[in-house]
Amino acid sequence: MLRAVAKIVAWLVGGLLGTAVLLYLLLLVVNLHDEPPSPAAQRFAEVRAKRPAVADENNAFIYLVGMGVDAQYDPQQAGLAMVAMERNRPPQEDSAGYTHPDYPQNDAIKISAKPLLDLLEACRTIGSSCLKFLDSKADTVTLGPPEQLLVERYRTLITFPEWRESGVTYNGPIPSYSPALNGQKLMLLDCWQLADDKAMNRCNGLLEADAHFWRNVFNSADSLITSMVAVRAMGNNLIWTNLIMRRDTKHPSRIAIPATWQRPISDDERAMERTWSGEWQFVESILSKVQSDGFGVLDGMQDKQTISAHMENWFMRPLFLHQATLNQQASSFVEVMEQYRTPYAQLPAVAAKRNASLPFGGEELSFPHMFYNPIGKILNEIGKPNYGGYMLKVADLEGARRALLATAALRTTHTPREKAAEMLTQLPLRNPYTNQPFAWDEATGCVLFEGLSETHNRYQFPL
Repeated sequence: MLRAVAKIVAWLVGGLLGTAVLLYLLLLVVNLHDEPPSPAAQRFAEVRAKRPAVADENNAFIYLVGMGVDAQYDPQQAGLAMVAMERNRPPQEDSAGYTHPDYPQNDAIKISAKPLLDLLEACRTIGSSCLKFLDSKADTVTLGPPEQLLVERYRTLITFPEWRESGVTYNGPIPSYSPALNGQKLMLLDCWQLADDKAMNRCNGLLEADAHFWRNVFNSADSLITSMVAVRAMGNNLIWTNLIMRRDTKHPSRIAIPATWQRPISDDERAMERTWSGEWQFVESILSKVQSDGFGVLDGMQDKQTISAHMENWFMRPLFLHQATLNQQASSFVEVMEQYRTPYAQLPAVAAKRNASLPFGGEELSFPHMFYNPIGKILNEIGKPNYGGYMLKVADLEGARRALLATAALRTTHTPREKAAEMLTQLPLRNPYTNQPFAWDEATGCVLFEGLSETHNRYQFPL
């Protein structure tokens, strides 16, 4: 009896092992050949190749890299040294951030004065607490030496005419954007404090330079991190432009809306093609490292020469096709680009549909395609971010831009608060998603725009 049971078990185990071997052999046959570069991959490679060259002396990225150095150093020279050091770094070495031994970083290049911190905390969102703080205390807030240095450096930063990031790779450094964003807050506050004196032309110039700079950074961004930082900075400019206009009650048209905001956010801007081409290059750098060093790269274990690591690579590498994986990633990026450059009225439906999308981009899992490049498919799905969330932040900027213009129209026509809701219905400036007039919040006296993105999607413009 026991011998019969053992026979059955042996047959079952043998059958399972045989089936597994046959299945693996089938996978090997299906994955014998990689794909050629797809049109989408060729498109991104062409975008990367056609990026305009930028001289170091014109490149704001170089200056931003060095913005956080001690006061006695020049950020441009420090940035040049840091970027040069990064370019000479052996490709196998990881780099967490831009550094240089001759240019120590200064953590004091940030907002530290408590009155300033209190003000910025109160104005994290533009509501009644922010307006009360501005109207009662903001004139008494002064900048200490660290903050003054930060503002000076920021004003220099936004004079640079061009932006080009260094190569975006899986182990490359990410510059700190905190000095730039903190410097912007201080400069905008400084403009607000100038709104009652004779420095209006200077303030107008700074608002336009700031808006133009960040819109240019956005359009030249080679990574999602940079593009989203630029979106945040543009949103800050929109909000504070209105606060500064509101400050000058005697001459409501003396502060001009930056010319940058007279231009709508274009379809090409919303597509973010250059950014997605940079993200595609980033993915390519990871996949090339996996191809050369094995899958341990993904969890920092490439230096571990264990038996299990060797077995893992031996079984998995034949099922990972480098170019096919890149092609799939390029197709995903092109798909999201094209979906989110559709008319604004269609974006709510696009976002809802993407949130309900199938795994692997909804690809048809037919034979033999379902067995083709299985490891590459999995890699493309692991940790996949919500691409639509990034795109909606950009689209929301157009709604905020229109809401700013609508608020300015109410102000220049001297519309009283009790008539604001009625006046908004008569303006051609509408919510881009619904084509309805912008909402009016009587309690706070604000023109409201609710965007589609999940975070930072509520814009309030006090009249």
